[in-house]
Amino acid sequence: DYLTIMDGEQDLALAREEIINSPIFRNALVSPDGETASLLVSFSIDETLQTLVNRRTELRNLARRGEINADDALELSEVEADFDEYSVVAADRQHQIIETIRNTLDNYRDGAQIYLGGAPMIADDLVTFVQGDLSTFSLAVVALIIFALGLIFRKARWVAIPLGCCAVAGIIMVGILGLMDWRVTVVSSNFISLLLIITISLTVHLMVRYRELRATRHFSNHDKLLRHAVLSMFRPCLYTALTTAVAFGSLVVSGILPIITFGWMMMMGVATALIVAFTLFPSVMKSLKVDDTQLSGGLRLNLTAALANITDALKGRVLIIYILVLVFSLVGLTRLRVENSFIDYFRQSTEIYQGMSLFDDKLGGTLSFDVVVDLPDTEDGFDG
Repeated sequence: DYLTIMDGEQDLALAREEIINSPIFRNALVSPDGETASLLVSFSIDETLQTLVNRRTELRNLARRGEINADDALELSEVEADFDEYSVVAADRQHQIIETIRNTLDNYRDGAQIYLGGAPMIADDLVTFVQGDLSTFSLAVVALIIFALGLIFRKARWVAIPLGCCAVAGIIMVGILGLMDWRVTVVSSNFISLLLIITISLTVHLMVRYRELRATRHFSNHDKLLRHAVLSMFRPCLYTALTTAVAFGSLVVSGILPIITFGWMMMMGVATALIVAFTLFPSVMKSLKVDDTQLSGGLRLNLTAALANITDALKGRVLIIYILVLVFSLVGLTRLRVENSFIDYFRQSTEIYQGMSLFDDKLGGTLSFDVVVDLPDTEDGFDG
């Protein structure tokens, strides 16, 4: 039998001082001022998932040492597939548990400030953020594309054709990534939006060139006009695609796997966008009725003409302006600092930020600390 603070005639003030000043509980269980306390909830170990992880690790170690045989290699591929499939089930189950915990905490938020934190919650919220970014940014980009194309070209076909090319390129790339089992991460969450923008740019180049050539009326039939428009734009668009792919390809040399994967995603996406634009656009245009709308020879926007007039008026002063901008940028480069604070990746309104900020300010902060002990191989028994 032992006494607790719930038993009668206990000195609660003394117990509070003991806990606050205890080197074990201070900055861990309670804050130094005694106004904040933490409660640890441990998830039960998923035996199935743990078994798959352990077996996968054993087989990968064999493969890394070059000691794996054909049967083990086959088992490794099966275990990895089972692990990937079961991880989705485990993640869904954990998401439901976290939602249940949040719903439980909501019943007590009126009487106290309660924050949920921890690695499982952060991992689950990151997945939710990625899913939200995919839908939000994709819809925003599509809406912006429709508005811009409608404002510039003012005809349904010149809006529908680029959107169709974007949809085809997006479906193809999502299918390829699914077949390759490349998962979308925080780094690559804007992949679809970037793919839409690249596809739109290539398709608009073809559309504008087609309209320019049709305005000249130098071609006897529509097929020749379409063929010349595609051929004349292929080399410039190819160079544009290559330079864009090379830029994203520079990410492949990074030592961070999500960034490497994102680089490969974008290189394949640029290639897909180029192929779709130069195959689908002429095919659709060939099947559509010829647009007999009268076009003027000058298709330049007023903005472009205004920029040209400003440049012509400034003359040599443009170079001076760019030199000043370059100097200002170089000064800014010297002030760049590498930031690795995980908490600053999130808005202050998110529960991740609020929970981690509370731990840092009131409960001594969080720091991963691993102790690795390399034991020598020996046949002698260990006498504990």
